[in-house]
Amino acid sequence: MFTFFEDFKLKIFNRYGTLVFEGGKGMVSWNGKSNRGINNGNLLDVGTYYYVIELNDPNHNEPLTGWVYINY
Repeated sequence: MFTFFEDFKLKIFNRYGTLVFEGGKGMVSWNGKSNRGINNGNLLDVGTYYYVIELNDPNHNEPLTGWVYINY
């Protein structure tokens, strides 16, 4: 059985710890574009980015963390 977390919050940071994307409820996917800062609306540069997902579910209190590498 697959569980959906509809009320999640996603934050993506660059290697300097700057928030470059924030999304959540109603979001289907992330397309590699920034929605924060000076690159707002543009594709992010090639490199490693770090994510934090808060599921906002009483059975999953700890945020999920990891990284994604963008390479066009």
